[in-house]
Amino acid sequence: VAGASYSPDCVVFEPGARHTYSEAVGKNVANPTAMLLCGAKMLHHINLHHYGDMIKNAIAKVLIDGKVKTKDLGGQSTTNDYIYAIISQLR
Repeated sequence: VAGASYSPDCVVFEPGARHTYSEAVGKNVANPTAMLLCGAKMLHHINLHHYGDMIKNAIAKVLIDGKVKTKDLGGQSTTNDYIYAIISQLR
């Protein structure tokens, strides 16, 4: 879940997970969806709505298609596979 913490001076965009999943470091198995949605949320915050929507729509297309899924989503795709699928939807 993508989240944001607001203060009078700044905004911090962060994935909602409180667990760092450090055992996955270097294994190419993490699901980057929440981090990507944080980026989309940040783009909306700075009034770059078109680009934020592009990212959100690309993620949605990949998830709906269901061909490229990380292990936590019931698939066997790597983090890189998932990212490349999203990038291909942006083109």
